Amino acid sequence: MGCRWLLLTPLLEILLVVPLVATGPTGTITGTVTDPSGAVVPKALVIVRNEGTNATREAETNDDGDYTVALLPPGRYQVSVEKPGFRRSVHGDVTLDVDQTARVDFTLQVGILTEEVIVTDTPPLVQTDTSTVGQVVNGRHVRELPLNERNFLFFALLGPGSQLPAEGSQNSTQGGAISVNGAREQSNNFLLEGVDNNDPYINQYVALPS
Repeated sequence: MGCRWLLLTPLLEILLVVPLVATGPTGTITGTVTDPSGAVVPKALVIVRNEGTNATREAETNDDGDYTVALLPPGRYQVSVEKPGFRRSVHGDVTLDVDQTARVDFTLQVGILTEEVIVTDTPPLVQTDTSTVGQVVNGRHVRELPLNERNFLFFALLGPGSQLPAEGSQNSTQGGAISVNGAREQSNNFLLEGVDNNDPYINQYVALPS
């Protein structure tokens, strides 16, 4: 099972991953649409709207009633579903973090499309759609935590399972190394604004953001 540690500031998005995997500073919203009897609803229109920018993305449920909208910037979203013969269903205030998969399921009510159902249930906090374990350090923490050096790795050390490498290890003398859940410090993957930031010779970050 991989582990990830995510650090966020308004201008900084850094992802440390163990082991190396392909990922980025975006999230995913997924879910299943059913009718009152529990049967899946295919070909339903799903609209995902960023409440901060008003940008929208659309998707369609497949034959199993499932939908997925990937590569979404972190933020707060409104998710709505439309299907002729059913009332429009809206789920607001869906918070999406970096590399998070948020599940938002819908049960459509029979009616006309101009009628609207507002869903107030909170999406589950436990992610059942991915085995990745991670933690987000948001901009407020970065600004206000009283850390001596403003090195992003010190924020990663706030997460359970992360620690400085063993004394005398290959990267311990180089500075800027961290071990997560017992893995080698060379097993981390550093991304800066979604771009590879790894030194291939010493397996550490190349650029240290200010």
